[in-house]
Amino acid sequence: FDASGRAYPADDWTYSDFIAAGKALTKKNASNEYTQWGCSTTAGWWGEYLIYARQAGGDFYKADGKTPAMDTAAFKQGIQFYKDKAVGADKFAPNPGSTAVGEGDLGGFLSRATAMEFGGHVGNWPGLNAISTLRWDVAPLPTPDGKPDARGGELATEGWGIAKKSLNKSAALKLLMYLYGAEGQEAFSSAGKLMPTKDFKEMVLKTPKEERANPQNMEAVFTEMERGLPLPANPHFSASAQAPVFNEILKFLNGQYATADAFGIGAVAAVNNFVNTL
Repeated sequence: FDASGRAYPADDWTYSDFIAAGKALTKKNASNEYTQWGCSTTAGWWGEYLIYARQAGGDFYKADGKTPAMDTAAFKQGIQFYKDKAVGADKFAPNPGSTAVGEGDLGGFLSRATAMEFGGHVGNWPGLNAISTLRWDVAPLPTPDGKPDARGGELATEGWGIAKKSLNKSAALKLLMYLYGAEGQEAFSSAGKLMPTKDFKEMVLKTPKEERANPQNMEAVFTEMERGLPLPANPHFSASAQAPVFNEILKFLNGQYATADAFGIGAVAAVNNFVNTL
């Protein structure tokens, strides 16, 4: 971004802004090989494609929570966007299924040859901060044009409790009180971790942005906590949303499925077949 003179992603970015920046930040050399990507492509799991589907108004399952929804209009719209950014003349992200020369992902966002990552993961923050020369930050997810209130980011949390059969409930309670107290929350913040509590938000935001460690734009993080959606409660979701669906996505990206409609039919069948074999 700095080398190109482009402004950093803003809180009100739409897909049009995201696409424009992605194209401008994608570079090739004299041999027509990519030397810089505008955006990475998250492959193998739902961390990116499901956001697009949800922002389009869809989800992994239909309203009953068990019927695959890949053949719905909203899901297909999201997958079409995922494909468009990685396939075609105006692409600005690598195609994860391509073996063409010069098509490699260049090492992803960590390589510093990729300008943006859509979705990302809080768990990656310690790795980013381990590279002392890497300057990075976060911004709210861009939303589809005309849909500023679209939701779609993943909201996943971890929690602590006391086991019913604990042999030392008193000590366990002291630990929980520490973890959720001011000192514990400060320790989590220093380690690059988040806590979805009001106290934690107030503690983090009282520090001026320019004095914070990366990521500095923590306001964006709390915005996405409000807009994020929990993962489907279906026990088969995690396994189904990885290889079964992503294998069908790769077919769509590489032309084995000519249309999003064909992808939708194939993906629904793949999920149903996978679940029926369990």
